[in-house]
Amino acid sequence: MADIRQQIVDFVKKRGPSTPIEVAIGTGLNSLFVSAIISDAETSKQLQRSCTRIGSSHLYFTPDQRQKARLKIYNLLEDGQKEILKEIESKKVFLEGDIDEQHLVDYGDFLTGFTLGEQNAWYWFDLDGEKALKILESRVKPKPQVQAEVKKPVVPARKPAVSQRGSVKKKPTKRSRRKSQKTRSKSKKKRAMASL
Repeated sequence: MADIRQQIVDFVKKRGPSTPIEVAIGTGLNSLFVSAIISDAETSKQLQRSCTRIGSSHLYFTPDQRQKARLKIYNLLEDGQKEILKEIESKKVFLEGDIDEQHLVDYGDFLTGFTLGEQNAWYWFDLDGEKALKILESRVKPKPQVQAEVKKPVVPARKPAVSQRGSVKKKPTKRSRRKSQKTRSKSKKKRAMASL
């Protein structure tokens, strides 16, 4: 059985990340038997399994083939899934609750997990761990509060209640307008009479 397991591991090393069906076809072994052997090779850490499924099965690869596995998974994703993955890549670092749990299951191959205090966190696989921590600290760090200066409210200057003589003319009221119109018409009549 150890020989068959080594045969499967060697096949994956040579061919690259593969599904159990691809291994079964490539080695000529029974697919159920191959699945059991692959599971055993995963337990002994000779092979690793992808989080993402290709069809109905996972992708198996050697520890040094992780980058190839990610590339193969990415190429097999649908457009909508690729968009989600691009959003995850653009944000780079996540605290627990910042990312949908299903995305962790579906795209865990592209994330590296770590613990920050008592909280779980993840960062994009090609980001350096120290950089990820700095990004996270910059997001979590409380923003300095600016102390506002207390100022007395500005009171607008008041206009004098009583106007000085001759400086401001009063607007005529309706009554005074009527009187002035009557006065004008009387003076017109007088002038007309005088001219006769």
